[in-house]
Amino acid sequence: MSTYIGIDMGGTKTLGIVLEQGKVLKSLRKKTSRENVASFVIDLIKTLKGNLKITGIGLAVPGTLNEEKSALLISNNVRELQGIPFKKMLSEKFRVPVKLENDANCFAWGEFLYGAGKDFQNIAGITLGTGLGSGLVLNGKLFMGCSGCASEAGHNIVRAGGIKCTCGNKGCWEQYASSQFIKRTTGLNPKTLYEKAKKGDKYALRIWKYYGYWLGIGLADIANIVDPEAIIVGGGISSAWQFFIEEADKTFRKTTFSPISSNKIKLLKAKLNLTAGAMGAASLFRL
Repeated sequence: MSTYIGIDMGGTKTLGIVLEQGKVLKSLRKKTSRENVASFVIDLIKTLKGNLKITGIGLAVPGTLNEEKSALLISNNVRELQGIPFKKMLSEKFRVPVKLENDANCFAWGEFLYGAGKDFQNIAGITLGTGLGSGLVLNGKLFMGCSGCASEAGHNIVRAGGIKCTCGNKGCWEQYASSQFIKRTTGLNPKTLYEKAKKGDKYALRIWKYYGYWLGIGLADIANIVDPEAIIVGGGISSAWQFFIEEADKTFRKTTFSPISSNKIKLLKAKLNLTAGAMGAASLFRL
């Protein structure tokens, strides 16, 4: 029986799991260390592994990998991860195969295999958090493009000449549909704004509606290019789903070019949500 470890590294938190036959046997979530990242990851894997015999390790990382998929080339939101030779380091340390993949790709793969996307063959996965990630599963396979860098929808330009993004461009979707938008607009973090909205705060409700508008604009871009069966939305901000989905759905369906796509594509909340990336990472050996 094959047993895998999956690690999902985020800008704020890192989740590690042990996966066997699609079941999570063990999980551990810790604040992401930015001081000694290599030791942090190794210690997390050691704790998860214990005395278990591990078949392989999958690592979901926030950014663009090098061509060999052995290290993170670019990570605008967690620059401390760039250049660390994770694949070589972990395979030598634990003597098992190691695979790395973009965290949003892992999210989409996890939801496709085990979550809200398991009844479809063509999905887009969107993660809403510190940044905005996206991944595609097309015809039942994780789509990564000719150089492995496909589906960076967070850096689609939705407002030409708009807010400067961490990538250096202006008007990226990430600047209008991630926590960066909420913090910049309100001075609050998404969790606080969510709590205010739950209490009926009119300002909070208005901001979430405006957030939903920008989310819908970017979702329509995905529909126009890919035409998936479903778009699955997860990440920490999706906790506030009830406050932004109505506006997001309305804008998405109004802005999508094809009325057929507009009517047929489903917008779904992730079922696995915070565990999807780690489960997807642990399941990279199924690719």
